[in-house]
Amino acid sequence: MIQSSEFTGWVEKIFDKTTYGREFTVRDYKDNEDPNKPKFPNVLKFKCTSKIMNMIDGIREGDKVRVRYFVYGKSGYGQKGYYCIVNLNVAKEGGITLIEAAPRNDEAVPNHEEEIEESSEDIPF
Repeated sequence: MIQSSEFTGWVEKIFDKTTYGREFTVRDYKDNEDPNKPKFPNVLKFKCTSKIMNMIDGIREGDKVRVRYFVYGKSGYGQKGYYCIVNLNVAKEGGITLIEAAPRNDEAVPNHEEEIEESSEDIPF
């Protein structure tokens, strides 16, 4: 029986959707200014298959998450010789758990009236 594993960290990058699913990376430190950043940090790339790709819809870069995953590997011989492919597939049940949301930068509508008032002070007449 295959056992799942867990990894907790901060979402570093979320890749674009493809026909086969969506991938994202999680690192074990918050950012480069983190005083607890390990000397040899870990960054893992996870794959959500097309059936569960909607799990990542509410997740954004910078969020702290716990990912439950299975190691999936296959090997064989191809045109260029022997190959071995290893994927970290997100579990279908309880695969991604949001622990802490990163601050969201709400795109505020700029106040053009303030800009007009400031620029009118520069006019000499």
